This record gives sequence, C-alpha cells and structure tokens, in this order.
Amino acid sequence: MTKRRVALLSDAFYTRLFENEFFSSPVSASGATAWLLAIVATPGVMISASQLYFFAHARTFAPEQLQRIVIVGQSLHVAFAMAVAGLLTMLVWTSLSPDRRDALVLGPLPVATRELAVARLHSLCRFFFAFAVALSLPAAVIFTFVTAGDEAPMASVVAHIIGHAVATFAGAAFVFFTLVGVQVALAALWGPPAVAVAAVPLQVAALVGLVATFAYTPALADALVRQTADAGALALNPAAWFVGLYRWIAGSAEPVYGELAIRAAAATISAAGATLLVHPTAYARCQLGAVLGRPPRSSTGRRPVSRGLSALLGLMARSPLERGLTHFIVSSLSRSHGHRFVIGSYAAVGLLFALPLAGRLAGTADAPLDRYAWFAVPLGMVWWSAAGVRVAMMLPVEPRANWVFRLTEPLDKWSLLSTITRVVSTLTVVPIGLVAAVGAGTAAGPAFGAAVGAVVMAAGLVLAEGLTFTMHAVPCTGTYRPGQLRLRLLWPVYGLAWVGTSNLLPRLAAAVSHDAGRMTGLVLLLLACTWGLRSVRRLRMRGRGELLFEPVETGVTKLAIGG
Repeated sequence: MTKRRVALLSDAFYTRLFENEFFSSPVSASGATAWLLAIVATPGVMISASQLYFFAHARTFAPEQLQRIVIVGQSLHVAFAMAVAGLLTMLVWTSLSPDRRDALVLGPLPVATRELAVARLHSLCRFFFAFAVALSLPAAVIFTFVTAGDEAPMASVVAHIIGHAVATFAGAAFVFFTLVGVQVALAALWGPPAVAVAAVPLQVAALVGLVATFAYTPALADALVRQTADAGALALNPAAWFVGLYRWIAGSAEPVYGELAIRAAAATISAAGATLLVHPTAYARCQLGAVLGRPPRSSTGRRPVSRGLSALLGLMARSPLERGLTHFIVSSLSRSHGHRFVIGSYAAVGLLFALPLAGRLAGTADAPLDRYAWFAVPLGMVWWSAAGVRVAMMLPVEPRANWVFRLTEPLDKWSLLSTITRVVSTLTVVPIGLVAAVGAGTAAGPAFGAAVGAVVMAAGLVLAEGLTFTMHAVPCTGTYRPGQLRLRLLWPVYGLAWVGTSNLLPRLAAAVSHDAGRMTGLVLLLLACTWGLRSVRRLRMRGRGELLFEPVETGVTKLAIGG
C-alpha cells in the first residue's frame, strides 16, 4: 500500500461525495465544502451571541434557576450537533459506499481492494472532521464566554470550552459513524437495494431528530437537573450521555455526570471503532454487490401514492401535455432520494418555526394569540413546503437523460408553467389548507375554520405563483446550478415575503376574523394578487421565441490531470 496512491484515491472519493443531486458538479467540491461549513457553523454561533444580554441578566437569578438555564443551552448545542450530523450524513448517503461506477472503473485497475477501502474511509473521515470542527469549536468559544461572565476563573472558562467542543464533536461522531456503519452493513449483506430502501426511514429519523432537538431540550434539561428521578430515561438517551460528558469535563461534581460521560465515551468509541474495523473488511462485498446487485426498486411501495396524486392532478389537466407533465413531476419528486430529502428538510424547518405556537392550537381560539396561531402555523408550513418543492424542482433526476427534454421541448409554454404551479399548489397548499380548516373549525366553529382555510389557500396560491415565476423549463431536467435563486441578491425579497406570509398576514387575518366582510375582502385581495402575478408572467412570455433549454456555462474553468 503506497501513501501517494491512497492520497490520490482519497481525493477522488472525497470529490465523489458531492456527485449527487444537491451539488452542481464534482468540480465544485471545495465550494460545496465551504458552503456546508458556513451553514453548520452559523446557527450555534448566532444563537449563542443572541443570548449575551439574556445571560447577563440571568446571572442575577438564584443558582438553581441559573443552573437549569445553562443546562438547557448546553443540551441544545449537543443535541443540535447530533441532529446536524445525521442530516449531513443523509445528504451524502448515496456516496458513502462504493456504487456500480466505482466498481466498474476502479475494479480492473491494479489497485488492491484494501487500498480502495482505506482511501474511501479516509475521505469519509475528512468530510466528518471538517463539519464536526465547524460545529463544535466556534460555538464552544462563543457560548462559553456568553454564559461565563467576567468574574469566571480562566481555568473554568477553558474547561467549559473543552467540554463543549469535546461533547459536540463526540456526539456528532457517534451519529456519523453509526450511520456509516449501518450503510456499509446493508450494502455488504443485501446490496444497493437495501441501501435504497433504508434511505427513507433514516431520512425521516434525521428530520424528526432535528425537530425533537428544539422540542424536547427543556425536558432533557429538567431530567438532568432532577438526575435521580429520571435515571432510567437518562441512561437510554444518547443526547443525555454527551451532555453528561460536557458537564463532567467542565468540572461538575455530580456523580451522574461521570456515569453519563462513561456511556458517551463507550458509545463513541464503539461506533467509530466498529465502522473503522468493519469497513475495510466489508468493502469487497460492497463492491461485488454493486456490480451484481439488481437495480433498486425503492419506488414500488410509493407507486400507488404517486399514481393517485397523478390521477388527481390529471383530472384538472386540460390536455395530454399537461397530464404527461403532471405525471412526470409527481413521479420524479416521489421516487428520488434527493428530492424527497430536500422537501422533507424544508418541511422540518417549517415545523421548527411552528413549535413555539403549536401549543396554542389545543385551545378554543378565543384569545387573539390563539387565533393568530391558527393562521400563522399553517401559513408558515405552506411557505416552507412550497419552497421545498420549488428547490427540489431545480434538482435533476437523471442528468444523462436531459438531452431527451432538450429535443422534445414543449411548444405550449403557458401550459407548462400552469402545470408547474398547479402541482406546487396541490402538493402543498391544498392539503395544509384543508387540515388547517378542519382543525380551526373543530376548535372555534365552522365560520372560523372556513376563514382559516380560505386565507391559507389564497395566500398559498400567491406563493405558488411567486415561487414559480422565474421557471422556464421542465422541472427536474436541468443540471443543478447553485445560485439559480440568486439568494445573495434577492435574500431581502425572500425574507420580506416570509415575514409577510408567516407574521404580518396572520396578524391581519386574526384581527379581521370576526368580521365576515373584511375577511372576504382579504381573501379577494389575495386572489387578485394571484391573478396579477399570472398576468405579468403571461406578458413576459409574449414575443419570446428562445428555447427553454439554452446552453449554460457549467462553471468549469480548468481540467486538473494528475500524474
């Protein structure tokens, strides 16, 4: 085994991690890494910095109360690191083990299987180390200085920084290596079909874990404060183990933290050690399974759902072109791992923003804040779900087949764009609006339920028109190019639209919900906005004769050929 050969293969495998639907090309691996590091490092730093004045005031509280507040913050950071590790691992899920291309290209070369296994494992460790350090170190420094205050001894400050960094790094390592080990075992035992089947439940688990991070962190902190009362729950909760490791390194004297720290260390060493030992041994079987295994049939279980949605949307289609486009879009979004993951991630973000108001939905909607919650929660979910579908439409399903759509461009562009808007509305606006209407009607009567459903659906139609305003091609058929939404320039527009949809509009709707005339006027105003956007888009389309698929620069500026 030569170090130079392993290093070259490791670079190639690291680039292969980004060869999926989420990134434009392997050439942008360094740029994708930079974006990932910025994304994972920012939340912890921003949350900690935003609590500077709060902790300055909290240090005047009673010691028991201050201790609980600090444990809540520590638990949040540890659980967030573990949830992000799960999400990022699922982001590159399809690239964790060798696929058919790796086996066919590298198999005939005079390279030992062990060298390939070590190189891939090295690339995975590089990927983990990069995002784990970005998750742990910046937040460790900022959070410790925010919570410690000016009078804290320097030794205590250093111990808390080390405890934060070690606990979050170890928690992320436990999740990452556990998922890698699971995928390697599945690929070695049952081949690529098993990996594809396991993707859906693991995606759901990762998204649920992210939501649970914010929903159940206070309960975890209470259990840690009580310690003996919930000893069984703490012993079975991985997040509690790493919070215990955090506080044990920081110098807490309670025996329970030492016990939890032992569990955290044992879990991390076991997960990482098992993966590092099993991966080289199972690599040959993974390669053989990638060549001999049948193509995954992961869409079989979802076929009835996809066909049902296509049939429902087909009833609203007026031409064979619209019915065909509807079936293609629904099938693409339902069968692709990357597309489902993007939509689910956006929906999970919507749930996170809805958590602070979710408790208000259990009442009778008599108070103004309760009525506001009934409008704000579904409108926020509509925003994030529709945005997820819109972003998923930018991702290609099979880039090698894009030429088919270039040669068979639909001539009726207006039918194409209308179909896209109809699909977005039917997949997101209609179901959320109906559920909100039924729930609000049950809580406060049919009139209020009808008002909530009408406002949510009318606002959702405006969102669907606005989010698809710039689309000019068949969804899921163009090479993904980061920057299509021009977030660096248009982020104020998107931010204002989100604030208006999830904050200002719910306040206005709640204020006029008792007046049927004003509520009708608000709904008509939203429908007028939808009609206005459609009219403007129709005017923009007049006189355009260019193809929907135009040659676009890929951003590749050089070709690196290593000797």
